[in-house]
Amino acid sequence: MEPNKTFQGSIIAFVVEGSGRFPIDMLRYNQAWPATVQAGIDITTTEPHNDLGNRTVRLNATQQPTIGRWASFGWQVISISPMPNGEAREQVIKNAARSAGFRRGAT
Repeated sequence: MEPNKTFQGSIIAFVVEGSGRFPIDMLRYNQAWPATVQAGIDITTTEPHNDLGNRTVRLNATQQPTIGRWASFGWQVISISPMPNGEAREQVIKNAARSAGFRRGAT
C-alpha cells in the first residue's frame, strides 16, 4: 500500500515507538490523533523523555502512516492495522469517545 494514500471511510490504527519529544506535527501530517486518553497525555506532556528510554504511542489516522518521515524524527512505526468497518468500527469509535469523556451532542 502506498504511503499517504487516503482511505475513504476507513481508520488505520498504528503504533509508534521512540524517545525524546513526540513529533506533534506528525499528527497533522498523517491526519492522526491519539487512540487513547493516555496516548494523548504521553504526546503532550512537557516533561523531558530522554531519561525514560523508548516509549510507545497508539494512534489512529485516516491514512497510512509515513514510515520514513516518522524515522526522520527518531520514531519508528512498529505496527499498522486497519480498524474494522461497519458496526464493529462504530463500536470502537464509541468506546474511544466514551473513554475520552465525549458524548454525541455534548458541548
